[in-house]
Amino acid sequence: MKYILKVWFFTCLIAPLMILLEIAGLNFSTSDFEDFVFLYLFFIGLGLLFSLPTFIIMLFIKFVYSDTLNVKFILNSIGVLGTFISFFILDNSFFENLGGIIWVLSYALSISFFIWFFKIEKPDKPTA
Repeated sequence: MKYILKVWFFTCLIAPLMILLEIAGLNFSTSDFEDFVFLYLFFIGLGLLFSLPTFIIMLFIKFVYSDTLNVKFILNSIGVLGTFISFFILDNSFFENLGGIIWVLSYALSISFFIWFFKIEKPDKPTA
């Protein structure tokens, strides 16, 4: 369970940061910093909320499969697909322009990266 929570948490931290830095173009002044922090925290909250169904499914899949490599491929597929479905349900206009596609890809790439970056913990073997 810790593995899925780490992937979820870091995806929801890094993807909004990537989006905001792309929007700001790394050219924001100190007066923009408060707006940047507010939007960042707001995007984190939205990311946690809207990605919850995908991560619940991923948590279930992780419990069902025991092979580490295969489960990572499955989790990656579900994570990316869930990201696209979540954005489509939220507002399908994300797929109509480059700015919206960057949002979707930021989350999809983040989740893919963290699925492969973090190591899946092995369940403890019961002792007799």
